[in-house]
Amino acid sequence: MKKMIQLVLVASFIAIGLLSPSASHAATQKLLMVTGGSGGTFYALGSVIANTLNKRLQGIEISCVSSGASIENINLLNANEADFGLANAGAAGNAWNGRPPFKTKSQNYRAIAVVYFDVVQFAVTKKSGIKTFADMKGKRVGTGPAGSGAAVVFQELAGVLGMNYPKDFKIDACSFAEIATKMQDGLLDAGTNFSAVPSATILELSSTTDIDCISISDQELAALQKVSPYYSRVTVPAGTYKNIGKFETFGTPAILFCKTSLSDDLVYKVCKEYFAAAPEIAAGHQAGKDISLKNALAGITTLLHPGAVRFYKENNIKIPADIIPQQ
Repeated sequence: MKKMIQLVLVASFIAIGLLSPSASHAATQKLLMVTGGSGGTFYALGSVIANTLNKRLQGIEISCVSSGASIENINLLNANEADFGLANAGAAGNAWNGRPPFKTKSQNYRAIAVVYFDVVQFAVTKKSGIKTFADMKGKRVGTGPAGSGAAVVFQELAGVLGMNYPKDFKIDACSFAEIATKMQDGLLDAGTNFSAVPSATILELSSTTDIDCISISDQELAALQKVSPYYSRVTVPAGTYKNIGKFETFGTPAILFCKTSLSDDLVYKVCKEYFAAAPEIAAGHQAGKDISLKNALAGITTLLHPGAVRFYKENNIKIPADIIPQQ
């Protein structure tokens, strides 16, 4: 990942050098946003957000790159190897408090705003016979890339239900896009998807393959919430996907974060333009429709960046005391 980031930055610097002398280079602040796999919501939505901010803010250029999603993004921000990143509240909260899969507390990053609600959706082929999460034992399951929220939540759920991960499954840690292709080709029985509803990947898969989405019971969710209290119940209506009825699952907010050292003025401007451009972002990706000041702080599990605090105070948004950084 580090090499990929370096290549992106080097390519950007070369491009600037070809277009103009070093004065232009000095005038433009190069920033990096890490997102998720190419088949997931993080990458598609992150690209829209970055492109929109680039058009609205002078003097900055945000390069958006694919990554392993939530957990990797938190690690990159914490190590000052990325400037912005998307991550779900569960992964961010676990990192902040030093809970698994994080071995120590990681707190060198700050929240900017909730973007949308990230929903766990377990898609299964009907011919696999899978009706419940427990039925996935012994099956070929795509969990998403290592370091993604999808892979971690699958492992967490398996653990609280008394299953042995990974021994009880035939795990394939491939991307969301690859999961869909492999399920279509009969190479996987099930796949984990952690995205907005509807998921573009599941929409496409349900139009070509006979699939279903399994429900998670109240008892299963309660067991998971004891380990990760950031998850809450989500009902996906019938007809969201072709030939798939209503199913009960769970999710957590997806949040835009930044590294702690970004200036207050920069984050304030980003926050201001991010909300001003909400209709434009929503036009570029359907998950953007959830962007709103009303829900901007709902479910944030870490400290806010001071630049974001300034913006919310100016807009009379009540900020929970436990996420305001000490001056």
